[in-house]
Amino acid sequence: AELQLRLDKRSYATGDEIAISIRAPYTGAGLITIERDKVYTQQWFKADSTNSVQHIRVPAGLEGNAYVNVQFVRDMGSAEVYMSPLSYGVVPFSINLDARRMALKVEGPAKIEPGQMLDIKVNADRPGRAVVNAVHEGILKVAPYQTPDPLGF
Repeated sequence: AELQLRLDKRSYATGDEIAISIRAPYTGAGLITIERDKVYTQQWFKADSTNSVQHIRVPAGLEGNAYVNVQFVRDMGSAEVYMSPLSYGVVPFSINLDARRMALKVEGPAKIEPGQMLDIKVNADRPGRAVVNAVHEGILKVAPYQTPDPLGF
């Protein structure tokens, strides 16, 4: 039996409450978990109708991407006796990475010649480490290369 899940947003911050719209094939009870490499939090619920909205809070310390997993068991008194008594659904979501973002100010010459030393200054609003890569502009024009987003993985 299929359990349909929909979250109210795609991205959350730690401490936010996730509203999960659940459409089940029967009434019953279930377990909501937030998972990634392990189960970070859980919440039991009971649904007296096939459509319900349940809530669970994003735990502190969770970053990046995670999954809302819902396991749902058919009520013993349900008339849908010819359906599987267990249904489940999983939906991914992302957690805001603003705490990992660092505003950088880079100062250096607009143009340098081959063999010339490049002196640059990198300033940030808080302590951290910066990695600087230099690539010849001609290589970037020839190669079908797109600069990756380090926080987008």
